[in-house]
Amino acid sequence: MSRASVLHRSYVLLLLSLIVAPALSGGAHPSLVNPATAKCATCHEAVLANPVKHPVALDGGCTNCHEFAKTDGKTTVKLAAGEPQLCLTCHDEMSKAAAGTLAAPHAPVTSACTSCHNPHSTAAPHLLTSSPPALCLTCHDAATIDPKHGRTVSRSDCRSCHLPHGSANAKLLTAAAQHPPFAEKTCQTCHKRGGVGRADKGSAKVCYACHTDNEAKFAKGVVHTIVRQGRCEGCHDPHLSDKPKFLSRSQPQLCLTCHTGIAKKLAGASAHFPAKDDCSTCHEPHQSANRNQLIDTPKALCATCHDTSDKDLRKKHLGADLAKVDCLGCHDPHGSTEKSLILARSVH
Repeated sequence: MSRASVLHRSYVLLLLSLIVAPALSGGAHPSLVNPATAKCATCHEAVLANPVKHPVALDGGCTNCHEFAKTDGKTTVKLAAGEPQLCLTCHDEMSKAAAGTLAAPHAPVTSACTSCHNPHSTAAPHLLTSSPPALCLTCHDAATIDPKHGRTVSRSDCRSCHLPHGSANAKLLTAAAQHPPFAEKTCQTCHKRGGVGRADKGSAKVCYACHTDNEAKFAKGVVHTIVRQGRCEGCHDPHLSDKPKFLSRSQPQLCLTCHTGIAKKLAGASAHFPAKDDCSTCHEPHQSANRNQLIDTPKALCATCHDTSDKDLRKKHLGADLAKVDCLGCHDPHGSTEKSLILARSVH
């Protein structure tokens, strides 16, 4: 058995002895008048003393996870089920991870949730017993993992690349598609040797070293602000992603992280469905020859879906020659509180 496995097993047994064992020893528990109505926190106030509290421990109390019984004047307390089955009664989305059926299972998850989580309260987010990387290093030795990664990754949050519960990808990676320098472990391609930062943080210079054709292209026309600022990592993940072109998030959520005003329009009932579906339907993400980074002029763009020669459509517009008008003069292309996407202001 490896050193990591021994440490993990010892850690789990220690946690279980501290958290579960006292509840199982019914003989040591004082007799309760009525176990169903007892206020456990009066004596066990320490278990909920930390700022991050398990909602299930607050909503409905201890009986959500513990069973109380009174026999022959003695009160016994035990868990309603073993681990991880007990946790899965609420966290059923973790069923595959707990069963170890994922392509890359994580050993602590298949054995006991309390390997990493405290069931009552903690000082760390997600009820973790401590924050990564300290938590991960209780099983994984920094002296072993750093050489394997070719960098001092033991100082970083492991979750930036690995899924803690298990993954469909090898080595618990968050995504299957890997940026070549990351896959090849040639970190120095983008990072300074001996350091942990980018060679030119906040600059596209590093990206243009390989993506040479984009440097001149992205310097002309109507350029997206984030591109002009050289912040490629604002939209793309430089390591790995399960999204096309290594995007960090799906469309349109990625764009809406900055364009919050449009987010409100798309949340309404009268949102324009192309905008709600994918911003790149109408916009170029990097640069364009048209205003607002449109892939074509507004007239031509709208005509790709709306037939400007349609008699009924022209009738609704008082017989106007729709091929010659600017639709954006009256309509909001993202969404409106008015009928037919009419601009939410006075129009002639």
